[in-house]
Amino acid sequence: EPQSTNLVTYSEDFSDSSWAKVGVSTLQNQGIAPDGLNTVNKIIVDNSNGVHYIKEAFSSNTGTKTASFFVDYTKNDFVSCSITYNANSGGVVIIINLTNNTILDTSINPDITYSLKIKTYGDFKRIEITATNTNENILNVLHISPFNNEAYSFDGGTRLPSYQGDGTSSVYIWGAQLEEQSYATSYI
Repeated sequence: EPQSTNLVTYSEDFSDSSWAKVGVSTLQNQGIAPDGLNTVNKIIVDNSNGVHYIKEAFSSNTGTKTASFFVDYTKNDFVSCSITYNANSGGVVIIINLTNNTILDTSINPDITYSLKIKTYGDFKRIEITATNTNENILNVLHISPFNNEAYSFDGGTRLPSYQGDGTSSVYIWGAQLEEQSYATSYI
């Protein structure tokens, strides 16, 4: 496998301050990860009406990015993820139904092409999304969001799903990765 670099510094610790949190809280060590260690993080939606996510921004200079992360699909039916521009004003946002590996909805800028792969590893699914833009904007922000499939709309500013939080919906994640290439390598 070719060499690659994971741009995510804290890829197993989503409570770290490098991950901005909006409308969510995080709990560490909530389950056994694919590497056999108790390092799964639980991201919990609060009670606010709006967007709910964790995000990390990166220094980058290429138009193609591949983001990947593991989600425990036995505890979650849906997850939303995105790769967006620095200003959070566009890119590709995908809501995924983990039960049947289908796309529930998308919000995609017209200058973006993307692909999605979902691979199963025991109780986890690895979500891999590759996005390429055809303009000068650089895709350098990764968002991961719990999603409860209630009534939602795409936020006009961030283009992320916006909905009334219930204080309990959550997603169990581990092993986030962002690479400057058109495919995901093994977890780094």
